[in-house]
Amino acid sequence: MEKYRAFLKQKIEYCYQNRLNKITHIGYGIDNNFMRGTMTSIVSFCLNNQDRALNFHIVTYDLLEENKRRFETIAKSYNVNINIYIINTRYFKDLPVLESFNLPMSMYFRFALPMILKNINRLLYIDGDIICLKSIKNLFEVNLDNNIIAAVSDQDGINNERNKVLNLKNHIYFNSGMLLIDVKKWNEINFFEKAKELLINNAKKYVLPDQDVLNKILINKVKYVDCIYNCFVDYRNCEKEINNKDIVLLHFSAMPKPWNVGWYISEACNDFNCNLYNYYEQKTPWKDIPLYEPRTYHEIYIYAKSLYNNHQYFEWIKWRLKWGLLRIKSIMKN
Repeated sequence: MEKYRAFLKQKIEYCYQNRLNKITHIGYGIDNNFMRGTMTSIVSFCLNNQDRALNFHIVTYDLLEENKRRFETIAKSYNVNINIYIINTRYFKDLPVLESFNLPMSMYFRFALPMILKNINRLLYIDGDIICLKSIKNLFEVNLDNNIIAAVSDQDGINNERNKVLNLKNHIYFNSGMLLIDVKKWNEINFFEKAKELLINNAKKYVLPDQDVLNKILINKVKYVDCIYNCFVDYRNCEKEINNKDIVLLHFSAMPKPWNVGWYISEACNDFNCNLYNYYEQKTPWKDIPLYEPRTYHEIYIYAKSLYNNHQYFEWIKWRLKWGLLRIKSIMKN
């Protein structure tokens, strides 16, 4: 474990709470593309868990000065602690990434969090596209029954397909967006080294790299919890009818994200979730920042499809041409 001290290049602390009870540690692994969603996620936890001493931990590698100021503003405004860990990316450089499909290097940063935070007992890892709608008290009180994590099962199609590819028997494939982690047990099995070995030796097998190796390594070490703790916006991972009022953690798992211009015309946007993200973002330093346009060819493809479905044909042609040009450049590059 000591050799991973070299992980850290810098630690930045914005500490504005000093309560000693109900201490709750929540972690994110992100790059600059997910700063906006993560700050909104943090504020949603703050507003719905005011009885808890919230300590947020952000693992990243390239933090803009303006985002440092934004994190400090949030910590000060909501009386919470935000700890930022700038890490050395050389430990991740050999791992497979798919930037065009929103699978960047930062998806692996969750693997490092338990090593960095080795002195705490329980960590709630959250993807930067999840917002909190209710108290997380019951989630944090879940008995892990000697398991390493608590998680929520993924949708049936992914469950069946990934278990078959990964040769996982009698396993329920879980989504990695929310992980309640027993930090000590995680580190005892040397998770990071095992994950690196799997990914480097057989990268093509793991098309959902971070999630696949989590399921591969943690088989039979998972406590499954209700989908209200990692509910996809279209409820694909819920096997039962769900009351919107029961949802604790809402996951904007697909593209476009709600900070993109395509969100409001996407199939995932509905009467319940349409403005939920925006409600919390308006309480962050991002409140006056325009929505992002799509950048990667995968994002552009999805946006163009939504434009077509909404009969915006002129815009569809424009973005479809942009997609074609980026696709050609990608093919020529490879």
